[in-house]
Amino acid sequence: MSFLTVASAIQSALSPSTWQPKDTFTLTLSILGVIISLITLYLTVLRPPSIKVFLGDFLIMRLTWDDLLMIAPEVGLYNAGAKVGTVFKISGSFTSQNSERSIQLRWKEVWKVENIAGPGERTLRWWSFVSFPELIVIPRAETALRRIVLVTNAPFKLLPGPYELKLDASSGGRSQDVFSISREVRITEADADWLDSHKPKTKDESGEHLHLSYDFKAGQYLRAI
Repeated sequence: MSFLTVASAIQSALSPSTWQPKDTFTLTLSILGVIISLITLYLTVLRPPSIKVFLGDFLIMRLTWDDLLMIAPEVGLYNAGAKVGTVFKISGSFTSQNSERSIQLRWKEVWKVENIAGPGERTLRWWSFVSFPELIVIPRAETALRRIVLVTNAPFKLLPGPYELKLDASSGGRSQDVFSISREVRITEADADWLDSHKPKTKDESGEHLHLSYDFKAGQYLRAI
């Protein structure tokens, strides 16, 4: 129903010379048509971007040669708005829930992780560099997936216990333009010892990664077996 048709119906219904009881029903339908048209316009054209942040079920961790902590979660960015959305910055924090030690995480790189194992073989993950931090463009009603590599800004000693991994995705300079998500990570004594013993000895070495999977029952990332 066009706005001109609605306006004509309302004008006709409000005319005293032609008013009839059935015109009340026509007027009600016309007003509802205008309201529905405005709502549809907002939802499909005018609604600003609204970013929802999700974390994947597979997490990578390792220590660098100088004891910086690197964490690489798969991040899903869904745009629930009607306009194209962008994310230009992703940052975070890693906080011990036992000792309240916390350290900031900065976005360093984007990785790609693939399973290079053959059919029937045990999963063998291989990671490779894709890009440095980039502007992520997200069309309406679509999801952008990135394996984001975050690194601490100072050495951080891992102790056994639960940690909170929190990420903030920024699409603007206002507080309402920052979208956050957090999940718990469980580090055992064996995990901390493994990371320390498998870190690279020099800057040029790559080191080995600790793989963790999200356990929905425990509500934590746990070391993958």
